[in-house]
Amino acid sequence: MSVFAPLRVEQALTLINRWFDDTTERFTSPDAPPDHPLRAGDYSLMLNVESRRVTLEERVEGDADDDPGGWHGALSPDEVRADWLAPLTTLIGARLDTLRRETSFRAWRFHVDARFATSEGRVQATLFAQRDAQHIDALRQAMQDHQRDVLTHGDAPTDPTSTLFYCGNALNRELYPQPDIPALLRDCERIQQLNQGCAALTEHRHWIAYLLSNYVERECLPRWFTVQETPWRERQYQRRPDAPPPTADETALLLYTALIILRFEPSYSKSRGLQFLTLAQQLGIKKAAAYLKTGTGALAQDVVTFESEQVSCAANDVLARVTVHIREESAAAYTQALAFLCRLLAHDFPRSYALKLKSGVREWLPIKGLARNDTHRFFANALTYDACHPALERYARAAARQYEWYADAVAEKCCMPGSYAVFGLALAGEAYFPLLADTMALVDDEHQSVQDGFIKAFMTRYTLNPQTAPALVACLRVATDALKLKRPPTDDAGTLRALAAALCDMPSDEVYTVLFRLWGKPEPLAKRAAKASGETGALWQALLDAAGLRA
Repeated sequence: MSVFAPLRVEQALTLINRWFDDTTERFTSPDAPPDHPLRAGDYSLMLNVESRRVTLEERVEGDADDDPGGWHGALSPDEVRADWLAPLTTLIGARLDTLRRETSFRAWRFHVDARFATSEGRVQATLFAQRDAQHIDALRQAMQDHQRDVLTHGDAPTDPTSTLFYCGNALNRELYPQPDIPALLRDCERIQQLNQGCAALTEHRHWIAYLLSNYVERECLPRWFTVQETPWRERQYQRRPDAPPPTADETALLLYTALIILRFEPSYSKSRGLQFLTLAQQLGIKKAAAYLKTGTGALAQDVVTFESEQVSCAANDVLARVTVHIREESAAAYTQALAFLCRLLAHDFPRSYALKLKSGVREWLPIKGLARNDTHRFFANALTYDACHPALERYARAAARQYEWYADAVAEKCCMPGSYAVFGLALAGEAYFPLLADTMALVDDEHQSVQDGFIKAFMTRYTLNPQTAPALVACLRVATDALKLKRPPTDDAGTLRALAAALCDMPSDEVYTVLFRLWGKPEPLAKRAAKASGETGALWQALLDAAGLRA
């Protein structure tokens, strides 16, 4: 006898009605943005009738199915077919017709599946499947119009949403059974050209890389390789002995996708691009081997190489590797090398690079927790020359970018490009505190922790005073919870005034975090504020108020 109470079809009907009600409200709301002409609209829903509950979810391509062995319930397969399927299908069709008639809702495909937990295990059924041929025709026309009017004849920057929809539609085999890959790659280049110099260029490139790489992994690689996925969702590829060689279009797609990832995506995506090039090598694509050896060739020779009596430099934009040979240990040698690095970055060389240094000098920054690698050593060597400091600041400002990290430091030692130069300059003098604050504003404290070691070195070098307070606050905002500092004693009104000024525009929770990292739990601060008098007492109270605390 079943221990489960039977579920009723009305529960599922209620969920479906709720989904359509919410969707109707979203499309009729006065605040709803206008529908984008390139938005395809592909809806895939899954109704789950489990043993004790009913849920409705929107499916995403690639979602894995649950273990079918766990689907046991009180319903019989006959009850599902007799009492559930027809009412559900009828309701979905009726509500979809109304939604299309009364709102701007459009979808080229609308699909609803269902899974039922029954006395005989899981039963699956398709409740509704419909393609809107009229919308597909309109969508293809909108794609042609966009390609002609915006990409071919237009000269204005485009919005990233258009890139997302345009490239996604062009690679959708349901809309275009034979995607025109050469035309799409030309369009991708045109999109980047139209948006050159715009802040949104990074987002355009991200969508291009994301959509192309997903297509390569979904449609191309499985034809040439057997694919296995590890428990960590990493794909492993084994060449199929009977696989046909890639076509010229597929070769161009694979190489283009690898290069746009390697050149423009954040450092955590680089391994995917390198994997594509390695697989291309296995397929006998000669360009892939050349790219790995010498780079793409997209950058001019005078950009990727430099020679003088003092230094020689070379760069590979595919491997994101820079080799610097210091022939003469001097400020001139390091200044020239720094100018070379700035020139590379100005030509979109990957910021997440590794530097190979040939030098007989081994300097290190006085900061615990930094990786002892050639990149660190290069900047530490350069910092010993005061004459290099202006060049180091120019480099640091050019290199710093959120979600990028030097490629030769991993895990807890990873750090954003420019960090070594900034740390050293900030320890060298107060003139570089504005540079320090600007750099710290870009730090991703969820994936980087070397700033903690720098903060300790900073406090040892300067302590807390009116001049250091703004820079120290900028650092403490991105410190990790692991940071432990010796509590700085201060009842100096000037220091408290500078601290209050640095904190005045920050949210109360961030103010609390900064004060906590300086002095620990708030109770001792409240006691100190209560005992203080005059301007000092008022300043302590202002700090506590800003943190949402009371003395």
